[in-house]
Amino acid sequence: IFYNGIPDWAKGVGFRIRIKAYSDIFVVPEDREKFLQEVDTDNLVEKLSDKNVYFLNFKISVDDVIRYYQIKFIANRVDGKLRGIIAGFHDVDDEMKEELKRQEILEKAKKAAEEGSRAKTMFLFNMSHDIRTPMNAIMGFTNIALKNIDNRDRAIDALNKTQESSKVLLDLINQILDMSRIESGKVVLAEDKADMYNFGKDV
Repeated sequence: IFYNGIPDWAKGVGFRIRIKAYSDIFVVPEDREKFLQEVDTDNLVEKLSDKNVYFLNFKISVDDVIRYYQIKFIANRVDGKLRGIIAGFHDVDDEMKEELKRQEILEKAKKAAEEGSRAKTMFLFNMSHDIRTPMNAIMGFTNIALKNIDNRDRAIDALNKTQESSKVLLDLINQILDMSRIESGKVVLAEDKADMYNFGKDV
């Protein structure tokens, strides 16, 4: 790209002209600005001040076919000082497309994990709310039964409601356990008869 001692090349003038022409012809429009910024000689000198290799991936268009390319810059040092930069182009289309596929898979997995986490949080929130409902009933009707020991009918009615609320609570706990079985693939479906009249009355 340049070599100290040759005025034109020391300023990177020749390289800038050629790389601008290359960009206008091949680099896709949305990548051109970044491409020219990254390959500017001043930027390259800064990038290679403390390392020997710097590269940039970008897209080119040839006959309306988009491909990924890479331009790699290698520092040429003399007595530890940067005296020149060697540039080379590489077709990295297969590697980049494979990498993009991997990133897409990882992004989908991340999204699924985040959705799963949100679903679990919502599930636990709902379950904690649902558990409090029968718990409040159990505590309330137990207190009613204790205060009405001498009133047999009232005490029995309260205890019956306590028992029904206990069943609801047990069902909720079983549902929580079913969730863990579903996640581990060990869930077993059971068919059973239901009395819809009594179910509606209980509700």
